Formats: sequence, C-alpha cells, structure tokens
Amino acid sequence: MAKNSPSSIVVCVDGSAPAEEAFEQALDLCLKLGRPMQVVTVVPSANIYYLTGPPPAVPDEEQVRYHWELAARYVERAKARGVKEAGFVVLDGNPVDAILDHLEREPIELLVVGARGLSRTQRLLLGSVSSALVQQAKCSILVAKVKVRGVSAATDLDRSPQKTRRVEAAPFA
Repeated sequence: MAKNSPSSIVVCVDGSAPAEEAFEQALDLCLKLGRPMQVVTVVPSANIYYLTGPPPAVPDEEQVRYHWELAARYVERAKARGVKEAGFVVLDGNPVDAILDHLEREPIELLVVGARGLSRTQRLLLGSVSSALVQQAKCSILVAKVKVRGVSAATDLDRSPQKTRRVEAAPFA
C-alpha cells in the first residue's frame, strides 16, 4: 500500500494486549466497511549519552527487527482473514510524535489504538500515548479497551435471592 487513501483505517500496534484488541477492532471495521488497513508500529529510540553535545536518538537493532516482524505478522493476519489491501509502516522515535507526523503526511479516515489502562499516577508520570493522540490528532480515533473474556456474572438488576440467576459466558476462540 503505497499511500493511504482518505478512506483507510490505521491501527497502531506494539505487541501488547491493548494493541491486540485494537487490531481486532480495526480488522472488524476494515472487513465490514471494505477499507484498506495500515499497521503502524513505533520503535522507541534509545538515548546514547556522550560527554560532548546532546545525545542522538538511536534505535536498537533488535527492537527494529522486532517491530518489522510484528507489523508484518499483523498484515499477514489481516490478509488471511479477508482484508484485501493491507500494509505496514515502521516508525521510530517518540511514539506520539512519530504517529502524529505520520498522520500529517498521510491523512486517514480512522486511527485505532489500544488503551493502556494506566493508573492516574502512571498517566501523570509517564503520559499515555492514546490520550495524547486523542487530544492532538486531527482524525477520528477509536481507543480499544481490552475486554474481559470468559467471565461468569450474576445478572439482574434486582439481586434478591429469588431473582438472581447465574449466566456463564463462553470463552471466545
């Protein structure tokens, strides 16, 4: 996929459970809407400190290889499940900045990202890629949250002993 058409759906992946959920939701949308998919992953740059001058950002070779293989696997999965047009882009640097720069160059219809699920303190100290993208991106964004699967639950608004019933949820394949 050389250039994204404005009708493409981009999904950001990093190998985490939230990214997997983002991929599944993006895949579902691509199939239902007949849209192309682009998988984006970002190799975070490691800082190498020198005694003179500012440190250059240099991505680790092992990380670069990991992200290329990760993105290629997602594209293979998308095509195997019926997405007709799928490709990937591997970026490097700060994930938020790299993704925003990419979106400036290639306008898209929808960006799908996973919710990391950080606590308030973690968000304050570390920031959240999905939160930053929601605030700064100029396109629509779907933030996918990991679903709890295979959970039993008591369901009924009236929880009196006579009205409570147990419902078993079958795990997804």
